[in-house]
Amino acid sequence: MALGGAPHFQPNKRGFDYFYGFLDGGHNYMPDQVTVGGDGYSLPLMRNTQVTEFDEYLTTALSRDAVKYIHRQQESPFFMYLSYNAPHTPLQAPAEYIEKYKHIEDEDRRVYAAMIDVMDEGIGMVVDALKDINQLDNTLIIFLSDNGGVFPESWQPTSDWADNSPFRRGKVALLEGGIHVPFIAHWPGVIPKGEEFTGLVSSLDIAATSVALAGADNKKLDGVNLLPFLQGTKQGSPHQALFWRLEEAPNIYAVRTADYKYMNQPLPNVGRSFFDMKADPYEQHNLVDTLPAEQAKLAKLWNEWNKHNTNNVLQQSWEYKAQIDKFFEQLNKQNIEQAKQIPNYIIK
Repeated sequence: MALGGAPHFQPNKRGFDYFYGFLDGGHNYMPDQVTVGGDGYSLPLMRNTQVTEFDEYLTTALSRDAVKYIHRQQESPFFMYLSYNAPHTPLQAPAEYIEKYKHIEDEDRRVYAAMIDVMDEGIGMVVDALKDINQLDNTLIIFLSDNGGVFPESWQPTSDWADNSPFRRGKVALLEGGIHVPFIAHWPGVIPKGEEFTGLVSSLDIAATSVALAGADNKKLDGVNLLPFLQGTKQGSPHQALFWRLEEAPNIYAVRTADYKYMNQPLPNVGRSFFDMKADPYEQHNLVDTLPAEQAKLAKLWNEWNKHNTNNVLQQSWEYKAQIDKFFEQLNKQNIEQAKQIPNYIIK
């Protein structure tokens, strides 16, 4: 997960004792695509603050390094954040894994399946490492996706290799196809096996749960310690509601309770929407303005949460780079005009 490329944002300056990976939001998977001076997807990997190499498919390289870390830390407690970029684009996988899925007609989906296969194999390597040091039963493992699979929105109409059904749409959407993702917790002997927890949970809860398990104060975090809910010592949902506000505009929002969702997003056949999440979990029937009392309750919850927020001042990397290019283009034109006004120097 990208924290930022500037030195003061890098993992070793943000609380991590050890880092192996890339600093951009993604990366090419094949080692022969690494270049010096390229974009973030092609830059060399980093080990802590130094440039390092990888000589195999990136997902496997990340898994192997995680295994080595587990063996190094086996004598002391540790927290490890293994943030695969798989199966994010670019769609790349080893040929032998793609061959396993030759029965899938769509080429993109075939590669996508192969990428997930390699990631799954890597997770198995991590689990085996915990078994090797007799710590599997003593380790809380949490697996989740950061968003739903990609959806062929208007700006990426050919990106149709994922499938989030029965939920609508996918990545970037505030519909369930974009925000309702796999979330698995594994801790033998502590969390009951094979149970499904239906309360409202968020990725923010991982930090709060981890900090609580470490015996530290998590009161300043937005998340909630999930363990009491998963063990049954606390009943109900960890959150009364979950909230979203996208950076593109302050009026792109969603608020989700156990019963309803109220949202606004300028996507085809979406816009302002209100859904009964119990009767219509797949958001097929927009009830906006037909249940005014319930809609008002959700609006009040969101407004109460949002009054503590500040307007976004950050930009996507491409927006930032575009401004830099524009600045240097203007500066170059200015320098050319200034140079024209200066007469040639004559030696006397």
